[in-house]
Amino acid sequence: MREYIQTALNTLTDIDSGNFQPDGIIEAGTTYFGYQLTENYQESDFDKNDTRRVSILGFITRKTSSDENTLEIIDEASEAVRNKLKELNFKISLEDVTLTDEIRKIKVTGYVYYNEINNNLVI
Repeated sequence: MREYIQTALNTLTDIDSGNFQPDGIIEAGTTYFGYQLTENYQESDFDKNDTRRVSILGFITRKTSSDENTLEIIDEASEAVRNKLKELNFKISLEDVTLTDEIRKIKVTGYVYYNEINNNLVI
């Protein structure tokens, strides 16, 4: 599951996605999307094919710089991540959780259902 989602996210340009990056190692000029996935059993049919809810929790982060419009860059990255996850049928929520002026941070949450019969992410 993670490989499938990561492959889709790898098509995003100018965004490094994968594991969470601690704030202390975020490099200037780079936008990160670190995330984790959780799968929860929902139901199964007579053939024991499961339906699972797949949840995503992630953070889009970027160091603030006076040489660029960081707010515009983080907003564009948020839109790109949202659109890519929507292509995979995720229902997405975004929340600005920036705590300091040094690092902009957007929280990404969402979910989708995985149907084992079709091996597909469904609405």
